[in-house]
Amino acid sequence: METNLSFLATQVKLGSHQKYQKWFSKKYFSNQESQTLVCDCIRYLCGVIHPTNEMLNSNIVPRWALIWWLLTTITSNVMATQAKLALFYDWFFYDKESDGIMNIEPGVLVMNNALKSHPYIAATLMDFLIRMTSEFCPELSQEVWTGINNSFTDIIEKKVVPDFVNLVNHPKLDAELRVAFRRKYPELCPSTEELEENETVSAGFTAEPESRFSDDETRSPPPPPPPPPVPLALDKSGELIAQYIYSLF
Repeated sequence: METNLSFLATQVKLGSHQKYQKWFSKKYFSNQESQTLVCDCIRYLCGVIHPTNEMLNSNIVPRWALIWWLLTTITSNVMATQAKLALFYDWFFYDKESDGIMNIEPGVLVMNNALKSHPYIAATLMDFLIRMTSEFCPELSQEVWTGINNSFTDIIEKKVVPDFVNLVNHPKLDAELRVAFRRKYPELCPSTEELEENETVSAGFTAEPESRFSDDETRSPPPPPPPPPVPLALDKSGELIAQYIYSLF
């Protein structure tokens, strides 16, 4: 399995990866019990497979895409939790001086790319990180918070993603989830002005400029009001003499 997974991550190109993934699933994930192997595969991709710059600039299927596919093969809630733990385990006590960015890169790329077409995947991963800050090890909650905060900071410093505006303020994410993330990691969140601007762009609205007049511009006087309507007159026979009234104007 290790040899085949390494082949998937280092040799298979985008466009032909689906047939290899189907073959891999049929061979190793054919029954419910085999789903425990998914967590092992995710840990292997995060901790062992570190692509070179040449591979990153090629059309070889990226690690985050393989992990996304592995997450979609899970049908058990328990295994889903274990798979997310396998993906983010390196984040919990991350040290920028001694740990490598390649261990945490797949997690943020899965979230960032899932926002485009599968925002519910990004939401579940984001919610998992928030909850694990205090639930993974309550006695070390401050250390875990520091590790996750260091992970996000290093991701921005090394330009894995440009910023977290979409992650924090994406309209398809639940509002409570976004608020919870801002409260848990306020230093990572953009300013209020940036959030409001992003919300306007995301919603597809463009503010219209306010009409203004220069000091040199003279305004023409408003047109006079129309004359009051002339009451219609009736002759002795009770017929309207409108034709005569219209000829006066």
